[in-house]
Amino acid sequence: QERGELHVRYEGVYKVPELNNRPCYKFVRGPYVPLEEEGVNELTLYIDQETCLQLGSVLKDSQGELIASYFFADIQVNPDFKKDQFTRRGL
Repeated sequence: QERGELHVRYEGVYKVPELNNRPCYKFVRGPYVPLEEEGVNELTLYIDQETCLQLGSVLKDSQGELIASYFFADIQVNPDFKKDQFTRRGL
């Protein structure tokens, strides 16, 4: 951002097939100047329209080739945990 090289655009609401067509806000960041160490040149983020949680991200290189994609379709907000869930006995 200091160099004036943070480019992010909003592309509207998009039904994401990998998330059972859940409507998400779609943001695309790119190009990266300079490229990230792993070669990332474009990041697409999918933000759930209802919960505002990030449910997906897609990373591509400067040729548009997929580097990685992550989708989180079964998020439970504030789930119930057993009383001993985070103890040695709960493991």
